[in-house]
Amino acid sequence: MNVGMTLFIVNREIVPIAPFSSSGLTVLAKLYDEALNESAPTVYEIGVTGNYRCPFTPDAEGDWRLVMYNGAEKHTFHFPVYGSPKTSATYSITTANDKTETQMFEIAQAGTYALSIMVDLDTLETAAEGGTVTFKLYNKIDGSNYSDRPSVKIDYIVGTSTEYPSIEALRLGQYSKLTIQCSTDVTTTRIISYYYIIERMGV
Repeated sequence: MNVGMTLFIVNREIVPIAPFSSSGLTVLAKLYDEALNESAPTVYEIGVTGNYRCPFTPDAEGDWRLVMYNGAEKHTFHFPVYGSPKTSATYSITTANDKTETQMFEIAQAGTYALSIMVDLDTLETAAEGGTVTFKLYNKIDGSNYSDRPSVKIDYIVGTSTEYPSIEALRLGQYSKLTIQCSTDVTTTRIISYYYIIERMGV
């Protein structure tokens, strides 16, 4: 069995390449999607090398399988396909929650993964509000409870810090959450933007 990358993304082209015994063969392919529906994508030889490629674009998450064959000569590929790893969103800091540690988002993810987070605090900088803005990343220690202590803690000082907060965390498991807390009041709701990227690392 030939296995390519460990991470494949919905709506991004995958180009499996397989070596066959000679050039000029009629190599066929069968593609099975996440629901085991079968299709027959076109196989192309790369020059006259005896290497053949079969590009396709998965349109759904799940396990995809491709078989390239010529007579008894066969190559099988398995592709675990995931959704887009990047999630963009906004969070509202209000006069009611500004100085309380509050959850911005939570991630529920099977297996282990790496996590990258970037937060844009333009609205706080423009208003010169929020004081010291603290971000904490927590990971669940079992199926029910988060650790009392964050795995990552970052303080951003409005008007002083020169780089917006970013977090890189490796080898998280299952649930994670990011919280935010300001040290001083905001005078009205301030909407901040953020995104996070998940890279799955296995089971």
